[in-house]
Order: sequence, then structure tokens, then C-alpha cells
Amino acid sequence: MSKKFSELRSRMSPEWQENAQARKIEMCISDLLAMPAEGAEIDLRIETSKDLIKAANLD
Repeated sequence: MSKKFSELRSRMSPEWQENAQARKIEMCISDLLAMPAEGAEIDLRIETSKDLIKAANLD
């Protein structure tokens, strides 16, 4: 698990860590982090579950 993904997961509430939707979002984010992207930067300023859904474009 990448350092950025670990940081993101640590910011998620316990309810979201157990939630199936959160697991789906985690998989999407993990896939994105695994992709090589020159000059790309992922914003980890996700504070709420609503922000997490928005960041994963699942709203």
C-alpha cells in the first residue's frame, strides 16, 4: 500500500472504513495512485465522506 493511500485511509472515519462504498472508493484511489502520472499530484485534503465521494467522482 502506498504512503499516500495509507495517509488517506488514516483520515477516514471508522464508519467509512467499514462501509462498502468506502471500500469501492479506496480501490479506485489505490488504482489511481498505482498509475504513473508525470507531474500529477493527488490532493489529500479530504475531510469528510462527501469530499471523498466527490474526489472519486461518484456523486
